[in-house]
Amino acid sequence: MYNTFCFIGRYMLNNTLIDYMKKAPQTLSDLSYYIELLIKEHSTKDIIDKSGIDKNVLYRLQNKQNVTVENYLKIRNAFPNAFRPEPEPDVSDLPILGQIVNESEIQVLNPAQPTSLKVPTGSINIWKPVFGYYYSDKSHYDGCVHIFTTKNINSETINKQCHNRLVMIYPKDLSPIYAYCHRIEDTYKFFHTITKEELFTCPLKNNLRWSKFVAVVPFNLMEFAKPVDNNTVPM
Repeated sequence: MYNTFCFIGRYMLNNTLIDYMKKAPQTLSDLSYYIELLIKEHSTKDIIDKSGIDKNVLYRLQNKQNVTVENYLKIRNAFPNAFRPEPEPDVSDLPILGQIVNESEIQVLNPAQPTSLKVPTGSINIWKPVFGYYYSDKSHYDGCVHIFTTKNINSETINKQCHNRLVMIYPKDLSPIYAYCHRIEDTYKFFHTITKEELFTCPLKNNLRWSKFVAVVPFNLMEFAKPVDNNTVPM
């Protein structure tokens, strides 16, 4: 017997079928969830009548039990859109955790400042976990957002991944610090990104947490993602 999630023999060699199944739920729990949604929308009788399956097949799926590929495909062919998750939106919200003041100090957001930034969903998926800090400055960069990530790094300790990088560090009992990291002999030193003033130091062995700077974007990055009134002056 061929189980829904156990393709062997000719099924493993059928690239078309494998590609077809990649778009479907990947676990019995996922499948059970979609079946429950399908029952709510169409009723048990409707599913059995349209797909031609036995009622026991539907019972097994509801209870996260295996069924044959043939029975699964009968349901899927009868309801082709039932097992596909909602498509991801083109634009998503990236959380803003605080504000960068004077190029290095991190403060909480004030009530007038935004707590999220509209960005392409793909950029969140590539960098997540990812977050931003609002940039407060007297220059024209005021209102931009610095983006940081902890993906593909050991964020639990300062290490060689930080050397010659812009980072956000999180010293215990202190506010976060935005700085440039450089290893000098047996220490890691953190410098102001403009004045090069030394802001913080830690030994090579440490438990200082950090995140990596990846980009700076204007807050109005996605302002034209949806149709806007052309007579409105952008803020």
